[in-house]
Amino acid sequence: MNSARRHARTECGRQIGAGFLMTGRKAVTCAHVIADGGAAPLTVTFPHEADAVAVPARVVSHGGWGGRPTDPGDLAVLALDEDAPVDPAAFAPADAAFGEPPREPVAYGFPRGCRPRPWATCRPACGRFRAAHVCS
Repeated sequence: MNSARRHARTECGRQIGAGFLMTGRKAVTCAHVIADGGAAPLTVTFPHEADAVAVPARVVSHGGWGGRPTDPGDLAVLALDEDAPVDPAAFAPADAAFGEPPREPVAYGFPRGCRPRPWATCRPACGRFRAAHVCS
């Protein structure tokens, strides 16, 4: 993705997380954001839209993450109750990560104590990605 417009802010109870829009009514977020939500309302907002409104959502797929180090898939797919106000993300081909010039993927989120913005970058080194935390 090369636009912050598709970045989603997911709220469930007291948890806030980041995600992105996959289709007009499906978003992906981290499973740990929704793990302790119980009956709490689940909403998705696109904070880079001028009139950002929280859209109600529900979990339609869970990656199996339960908080233990060996748990799989800290991902959850959410179905939005209405169409998102932005177009879905367009994904790059899998081999694009090692193109020329070298790519620098960024992680975007809502970590405590940081403004919502890119807060980590990754750079390929010897065929692997290494992360550098940049939130301050």
